[in-house]
Amino acid sequence: MDCNKWIVPVFYGVDPRDVRNQRGSFADAFAKHEENFKHELEKVKTWRSVLTSAANLSGWDSKEIRPDSILVDKIVKDVLMKLNRGTSSANLEGLVGVDIVDSNYEIM
Repeated sequence: MDCNKWIVPVFYGVDPRDVRNQRGSFADAFAKHEENFKHELEKVKTWRSVLTSAANLSGWDSKEIRPDSILVDKIVKDVLMKLNRGTSSANLEGLVGVDIVDSNYEIM
């Protein structure tokens, strides 16, 4: 299975470019990690690589989609489509935290 089909990062309150390039608060955090893990720098290098890879994926940016309720709605619809469940009430049956309301769904 192609992991990129299922893994979609959500950039909440952070610029994906800052994550990708580890700048700003990410640069500060990695400087601390490199100090705290100076004997395990390979581990920090892996974290950097994974964050860069995640930021290169097409994802959801909370700064672009407002308000949060619309962002959550779009994410849920996207995940349901990827699960081939669509948005019909029959297909949502049994999903935890989702209630059927007038042929739509409501996030609990």
